[in-house]
Amino acid sequence: MENTEIKTIGKDYTLGGLAKFVSAPVITQFALSMLQTLDDSLFLSRYVGTDALAAFSLCHPLFMILDAVACMLCGVSVLCATQMGEGRTDQAKKSFTSIALVLFIFGCSFALVRILFLEPILRALGVTDNLIPYAIEFLSISNWYLPIITVNYLFSRFYVTAGKPKYSMVTTLLNAFCNFFFDWLFIAKMGMGIRGSAFANLIGTAACVSFGLWFYSSKQAEVGFSSLVDDWGTLLRRVFQFGFPELMTSLSLALSSYVANRVLLKIGGELVISARTIVNSIQFMFMSGFFGLIDSSVPLVSFAYGEKNKEKMVRVMKQILILSTSLFLFIFLVYSVFGKGIVSLYMSSNSDPSLADAIYAGLKLAPLGFLFFGYNIAIRAMFSAVNNSKVAAILSVPETLIFPNAAMLTLPFLMGVDGVWWCYPVNQILTFAITLYFAYRCRNQYGYGRSGIATALEN
Repeated sequence: MENTEIKTIGKDYTLGGLAKFVSAPVITQFALSMLQTLDDSLFLSRYVGTDALAAFSLCHPLFMILDAVACMLCGVSVLCATQMGEGRTDQAKKSFTSIALVLFIFGCSFALVRILFLEPILRALGVTDNLIPYAIEFLSISNWYLPIITVNYLFSRFYVTAGKPKYSMVTTLLNAFCNFFFDWLFIAKMGMGIRGSAFANLIGTAACVSFGLWFYSSKQAEVGFSSLVDDWGTLLRRVFQFGFPELMTSLSLALSSYVANRVLLKIGGELVISARTIVNSIQFMFMSGFFGLIDSSVPLVSFAYGEKNKEKMVRVMKQILILSTSLFLFIFLVYSVFGKGIVSLYMSSNSDPSLADAIYAGLKLAPLGFLFFGYNIAIRAMFSAVNNSKVAAILSVPETLIFPNAAMLTLPFLMGVDGVWWCYPVNQILTFAITLYFAYRCRNQYGYGRSGIATALEN
């Protein structure tokens, strides 16, 4: 049955039409990450010092654990898009509302645990004595806004599914502007140090959640707030199924971040941790466009899967890969022109020259992994979009757990600090080989093989 309510993710897009549809989220993600790159890391490095930046980095696994559960629960977006494709929009609204409540409760619980056990947790993360004051100062404030951070994850992921992809641009730019402006005000002008960064994050997140509460309560949203589901067990089981790859990815990234921090403390101390934090920030800025592309386009795959429309599903899959290639070429061009100039923004007149040397060494190898990264996350996301969480989870484990940790535990000890910078491209290239294998193996399940067979749509 044709679903006439859905006006956005149910459309048939040409390549040009899809490029236009995803352009706002791609540009938004790129602009947002650029502001974020010129945000916490930059202001902490320039105005507070490398110790504050190192403490910020050592605390990061705590936020990544929160991300892990939040991203897993955001797997409800796949469920909702599928339900909309099946013509069950009211059920999609109930699923969205119920998971929003679960996320808020989880955020409150996680914040309470961190408040009660803050210092022991920091010691377990390897935070050194001279960095502990910075970490406590930052986390003692950030703990209080964790509940709304979790809800904001869901809101930001759902604007495309709810029919307003441009609102993703509005909220992400709002968040970025608030973070940048208040970091500048609190850190650079008022001298609040690392506490200023926490307060800036609080204001930015609160602004985005306020916008989301207004939008999802309005009639503009094709998916918005409604009553709660009756069958919580089925909802949570299906959301876990769809979101499990995201959970594994985020937990693996948290573990990898922890392992990397411990190795870097051993081979180079706080300065190398600061350098890697800056390199990762710049790399993320240039890779962020891929996240905008994937987040805005894969709901179309889920919708077509729910409709059991093989031709549309395969067409969108191919279009996503073409757009990924085009985006890589654009990213590589921009990176080549502006990459080194961005590094200079992190340096003050008092910066250690060896910090800049370490950063430049890391950035030389970054483009080697960009293309493979784009394909890896695109193909993994498409498996999630067609409800194949098993393959998506299998693909996420090598990239986020096995390869990065194996590389970090071997290459730096074999090659010194240079080995740190080789870990990322080696990880992406090895992951790409496994991704190609599973893409070929599953070709007849979804109809993109030469035979045209799509067994997954026959039931």
